[in-house]
Amino acid sequence: MNNPIIEKAIEIAGGTQQKLAECSGVSQATIHKLLTGKSSDMRGSTATRISSVTGIPVVDLLNKHANKKAGVIE
Repeated sequence: MNNPIIEKAIEIAGGTQQKLAECSGVSQATIHKLLTGKSSDMRGSTATRISSVTGIPVVDLLNKHANKKAGVIE
């Protein structure tokens, strides 16, 4: 199951993992791992870069508990 908050970030950045990678400076491989759950822990610097491109607050990107409560992540 894909990570909904990363899906949202991809959509905002232009619809592809590569587009988000290019805009944020985060590698496409890292974005893929976050999207697919192969890496569930996001570094603060990664969240900051994605946030600067998408407008999604860093705390939302990092806070799995808040995302679960808000229904963003099951």
